[in-house]
Amino acid sequence: MNNKNATKLYRKLFLAFPLSVVFFLSSTANAVTSSEIGNNKITSDSSKFDLNSNRVYYMGNALFTNNLFSISGEKIIAQKNSAQDTSQIEVEGNFAQVLRKKGVDGNQLNFSAKRIKYEMLNKKMLGEELVSLEINTIEGNHFQLQGERLEMLEIPTGDLNLKGRPLTLTISPGDGQKLTATAEILNYTQKQQVFELVGNVQLKTSRETIKADRLFYDAKNKLIDIPRSQKQQEMVQRVKSNNN
Repeated sequence: MNNKNATKLYRKLFLAFPLSVVFFLSSTANAVTSSEIGNNKITSDSSKFDLNSNRVYYMGNALFTNNLFSISGEKIIAQKNSAQDTSQIEVEGNFAQVLRKKGVDGNQLNFSAKRIKYEMLNKKMLGEELVSLEINTIEGNHFQLQGERLEMLEIPTGDLNLKGRPLTLTISPGDGQKLTATAEILNYTQKQQVFELVGNVQLKTSRETIKADRLFYDAKNKLIDIPRSQKQQEMVQRVKSNNN
């Protein structure tokens, strides 16, 4: 490519992508692409720009980082909106991984999945297929979660929702009293460390197995709350009728 054609190509790229995104391309065979988008940075072995769909493809050792967390995978797809701002990234790999940097609250979080999507404007993250998540709290609690679809609001400290048929939850408190649970839906409030389990819930402790339609577990205070449900009330009434 001569200098005149190269100049035309670069002009087209910078018209399609804002000047806040800077690309450093190495001329060697092991080229590294680096893009800086505000406080966010994406690096990879190579990249491809689709001007028709407003997408940038980062391929090989792809890594997204900012001051809160990092996402790594085999490929990152950055989607731009009509204002040419990067609105969403999608990370693919076996497996794509998220690692939260240790915050002022002292908690750590990381998870992996086949696909991870991050909506940059509202800080929402979605993990799909073979989701595995670990949370370590400053109090010494360790949580392991596995499911098929994970949604996190206001990452990295916001609430999360996990779905699976079933999903699994393992709670390892600092005192060594391990709990395991299965359910169809899990909601977790990070700040309060409260789990809500919904749908065919089964919680096992060292002493007993608890079955319910819905169950709350407060990890900070080690409290289990099973609210009254219509299904459980109907079951109790049926048992009473059979005994009469």
